[in-house]
Amino acid sequence: MSEIIKQDNRYTISGLMTHPDLKLKGVELKVYAIISGMSQGPGQYFTGSLEYLMALSGASKNSVLNALASLEAKQLITKSLMADYRIGFKTKQIELEESSERKVKNHHYFTVWGWMVSHEGIGLKGLELNVYALVYMLSQGEGQFCTASTRYLGDFAGATDRAVRKVLVSLWQKGLVKRVTIGVNRYIYKALIPERAKKAEKESKSSARNPKSSARNPKSSARNPKSSDIYKVNNKAINKCDKGRPQFNSFSQRSYDFGELEAALLNRQLC
Repeated sequence: MSEIIKQDNRYTISGLMTHPDLKLKGVELKVYAIISGMSQGPGQYFTGSLEYLMALSGASKNSVLNALASLEAKQLITKSLMADYRIGFKTKQIELEESSERKVKNHHYFTVWGWMVSHEGIGLKGLELNVYALVYMLSQGEGQFCTASTRYLGDFAGATDRAVRKVLVSLWQKGLVKRVTIGVNRYIYKALIPERAKKAEKESKSSARNPKSSARNPKSSARNPKSSDIYKVNNKAINKCDKGRPQFNSFSQRSYDFGELEAALLNRQLC
């Protein structure tokens, strides 16, 4: 599965997406973030494959299908039959007030990279993936450590303090984070890059600095995910959906229920 994604493919999870009113976490959150990053422009839809969603989110087929069904039921995404008879997804605009109960702000964000998910890189999934991505982003630079509280990390990753602590211990035992004691039962962390992932991590930084040179061609790579270089995202990840819709013929305008969507996905119509 990991060969479907490239090491510098990425998606961004914003504080807005983790707002408690949305109740997004786990696979739902990841799938929503991936679709959001690829459906920002007017008339732009995510038309990637089910396999791509599985690979980049680190989730199973059933988990991704359930996430898509749930997101549609919550009216957070819409699906349309495209002119070439592929099914496309688009996220809806979200506008929510800041939550006074947490320190995570709507404009805060962290990025999950392909090398964190792929087996050629680190091969993380679930809560470990989110926590590692957060620590990685907050500990960039020589001598810089992630000093965020476990509550902050938990609010952002959609988990309890206890769950985050267990994950941090697991990442430390795997040699993926460095831990420094700064007080009684108080630690700060720095993400470590395994030797096998260092080249990919370096390339990901380069592509982030030069998004135009590494941007994918949506028309060509949507049909061939292996040829895609990168999925561009809006760093603020606040979806500004356009009201404009692609023009379809009368046949393609008819609605599709989730049973038909699942059949289309399983028949690899998303390619």
